[in-house]
Amino acid sequence: MKLLHAKIKFNYFNFFLFVLVFNTNLFSLKSFAATITSSISGNWSNTATWVGGVVPTSADVVVIAATHLITVDNNYTCLELRMNNPGSSGTSSVTISSGKTLTVNGNVTTNYNASASSGSTSTIDVGLGSLVCSGNVSITNNGTASGTATSQLLVNSGTITITGNLTFTNNSGKTYLTFSNSGFLNITGSISGTVTTFAPSTGLVNFNGTTAQTSSISPYNTFKVNNTAGVTLAAATTIKTLTIGDVTSNSLFNDGGFTITPGASSGLNLTSGTYSLGSAGTATSWPAWATRNIAASTTVEYASGVSQTVSNTPSYPILKISGAGTKTAGGNLTITENLNVTAGVLDLSTFTANRST
Repeated sequence: MKLLHAKIKFNYFNFFLFVLVFNTNLFSLKSFAATITSSISGNWSNTATWVGGVVPTSADVVVIAATHLITVDNNYTCLELRMNNPGSSGTSSVTISSGKTLTVNGNVTTNYNASASSGSTSTIDVGLGSLVCSGNVSITNNGTASGTATSQLLVNSGTITITGNLTFTNNSGKTYLTFSNSGFLNITGSISGTVTTFAPSTGLVNFNGTTAQTSSISPYNTFKVNNTAGVTLAAATTIKTLTIGDVTSNSLFNDGGFTITPGASSGLNLTSGTYSLGSAGTATSWPAWATRNIAASTTVEYASGVSQTVSNTPSYPILKISGAGTKTAGGNLTITENLNVTAGVLDLSTFTANRST
C-alpha cells in the first residue's frame, strides 16, 4: 500500500510538471514571434517575396525592406507591420488590392528602422481594400535629412479601422493623409502630430472610441463623433459636416476652445448628445453652419471659463451654461426644452430667452 501511495504521488507530480512545461512552451511561442522580411517586390501570397520562402502568418512581424513594393493580393493577417526606410530617393510601399483586407494585430509604422532619407517615399495605400489595425498607426518622416522625403497613408473608397492612435511625425519632410474618394476611417484612439497635407475628398472619419479622443489635423469632409467619453479638438479645424451621435447615443463633442471653420455647403447634425463650445481659457463662437439639424433632447453647451457670447442663430433643445465666465446673449434666444445653468452667469442683456414649447 505504501508503494502504491508513493507511485500515485509521483504520477501527480509528473502530471503537474508536464502541465507546467507545456504552458511555459506555449507562452514562449506567443512571446517570441517570428520576423519575416521581404526579399523582393511582389505579391504578399508569393513565397519568393519573403526571406526564407514563407508567407507571413498572424504570428509574424512583417518587415518591408528598402525599395520593396508589396501588393496584398488576398486577405492576410500579421502581428505587426514595419516599413523600413527606403533610402535616399528610394520608394517602398504596401498596396492593398480591391476587396482585400490586411489585418494587423499590432502596430503599423513607416520608416521603422531609421530616419527618412532625402527624396524617399514610404506609402501605405489602402485603395479600394481594407486595413484593420488593432494597435497604433505611425506615419513617420523624421530626421534632419528628410526635407524632400514623403511618408503617406492613402485610401480611395476603402476602409481603414484603427483601434489605437494615428500619429504623424514630421520634423522637416512631408506626411500625407489622402482620401481620393469616399473612403472611411474608423478610429477609437486619437489623431495627432503634424500632417503636411490632409486631403479629405468625400471621405468620412468616425471617432468611435470608448475613452476620450482628440484630433489635431485639418480639414475634414465629414467628422463623426460616436463616443460617450467625448471627442475634443486639439487645433483649429475646418469641417464640412459635423455629425454627433448618429450611431452612439449621448455622444460628446467639444471644440476644445479652437475655432471651427465650416467648409463649403457645411452642415451640423446633432443627433444625440452634447456639442460644447469653449475651454477654460478660450471662448469660441457658434460656427456659421449652412444647415443645422439639431434633434430633440440634445444639448448645446457654452462651457468657456471666460466671457462668451451665446448665439441666437440656432434653436436650442437644451441650452447649457457652464464654466466660470459670463455668457452673454447675442440676441433673443429660443429654447424648445430646458435651460440648464450649472456654473457661471447667463446675461440676457436687453434680449429674451423664450421657451417655444
